[in-house]
Amino acid sequence: MSTVVKIGGKSYIEPGAYAFTKYNPTSVNNVSNFGNVLIIDTVGYGLNLNNAIELTGGSGIDGELNKGIKSVYEFTDIQSFRKFTGGGKLTNLVRKVFDPMSDTNLEGTPGAPKVYYVRAATTVAAKCVIPAATGVAAGAITLVCKNEGISGNTYLSSVLKAGYLAQVENTSSTSRRLKISKGTFEGQDSNGEPYGQYSLVDSTPEVVFYSEEYTTVGQLYEALLKDSNISSHFVISVPQSFDRALLVGVSGTYDFEDGASSYTGQLDNVFEAITELDYNFVLSLEVADSVNNSAILTHLRTNAKFQAVMFCAQEDSEVASAVTDSEYYNNEQVVQTIGSPIVPKKITSGNKTLDPVYLTASVLGLVAGAAPQTPLTFKRVGYSNFLKDYTKKEREQLLQGGVMHVRNISGYWCVNQGITTVQDNLNTVALDGQTRELSIVNIKAQINKELILEGEKRFVGNTIAQSSPESIKNFTETKLASFIATPGNDNLIMSWKNVKVTVANGDSTVTYDFVPNVPLNKVFFIGNMLDFKF
Repeated sequence: MSTVVKIGGKSYIEPGAYAFTKYNPTSVNNVSNFGNVLIIDTVGYGLNLNNAIELTGGSGIDGELNKGIKSVYEFTDIQSFRKFTGGGKLTNLVRKVFDPMSDTNLEGTPGAPKVYYVRAATTVAAKCVIPAATGVAAGAITLVCKNEGISGNTYLSSVLKAGYLAQVENTSSTSRRLKISKGTFEGQDSNGEPYGQYSLVDSTPEVVFYSEEYTTVGQLYEALLKDSNISSHFVISVPQSFDRALLVGVSGTYDFEDGASSYTGQLDNVFEAITELDYNFVLSLEVADSVNNSAILTHLRTNAKFQAVMFCAQEDSEVASAVTDSEYYNNEQVVQTIGSPIVPKKITSGNKTLDPVYLTASVLGLVAGAAPQTPLTFKRVGYSNFLKDYTKKEREQLLQGGVMHVRNISGYWCVNQGITTVQDNLNTVALDGQTRELSIVNIKAQINKELILEGEKRFVGNTIAQSSPESIKNFTETKLASFIATPGNDNLIMSWKNVKVTVANGDSTVTYDFVPNVPLNKVFFIGNMLDFKF
């Protein structure tokens, strides 16, 4: 009896040779988000009022409660970031990253899908001790601030303005209530204007905990353990010999003290923690030519798992100094902006000039909220006035020098062109493989990240038999095909070819060619004028 073989819906019974042609691509899923932004606070950006208060949250990279990757915090909206920091200048900047057109009639324009924030700092948590009536150590309850550093320290100006404050109130001769308040002042800029809604004089504290009456420290301790607001703000500590039966403490006010922040010597620890973090952009809080910016670029070029671009601001409005800084970097992984926005004052008439990093944050938000291949050229920014309106000659100098800037087009301030600091502008792609076009940098980075993330999952850890050269080639071709742009369907690349796989000593090397979906920056209409003939 002959064996029946079914292939392609057809049965084969008789002996013979048969041949087929079919296409069986590997299914792929594009697995990586685009637009995640990392902010490394290298300078204590939340420090305000001569460093008396600090508007930020969590632990520094070398913290008392958390260290390393646990001190890298993740946010997907401005509300959660503002709750984390308590407001201030940093929150205003991040608002532009999440919503680059905020404060305009285009508010709600998509920005970064995710923001990571880390402090390159050593931090010590502020603490407050609530004593027992006897004053003995066995009855003390210590509250340790999760917002480490200066940010937890009590700052009073007639009433609590920043940090935390504990108050024990008498309700009878034998019972007490504990109230813990948090300051709501969000700092002020160099013009004396508040970053938040209220000035230093007008800001009032909010209550984060108000206990029921208690008569023993054990009752208070249980109430603190059960409260969700307490657990989100503090770690509760009691001595090993804690005596729950001790009577309540005397009434009074108890400060949170000894919180400290030091922003020196911790950048390498940040790099160690973020090496494999999935981000596309870094927003620098320092001026373009800083030592820390150079260190960040070195990390991006040599150790970061995924390719990312650092955005930084030129310190002043001078064209020559901006070009000099750009020439220093000469790298597609650095975007340098120039320009200081002007906005109306909040509490008095007139205008004020914002720091140049505000424009940087707005431009970064535009890039992060769009598809990788989307050009920045002629995209509106979230400000309607600037300190300096560059002349055509100055704009051409900035373009030639690799400095991103804005110009007024039909009444709107727009990015002139989305460029990096690469100095070779004779070709779209320079001889060293770098490019001036930011959108092409983003395309390359996104393709690489997609291949890395899905390639690792599919092939790494298998044997050569399980991850054959044919299967890797098949996957790569199918993945590249998923990036092809077609009419009405924009995408990363226009075409690809020449996928080749070589295997040696357990390592597979895949090479391929592709044509990126490049931006159209110039259109020339050339008419041929003819003589009139009748």
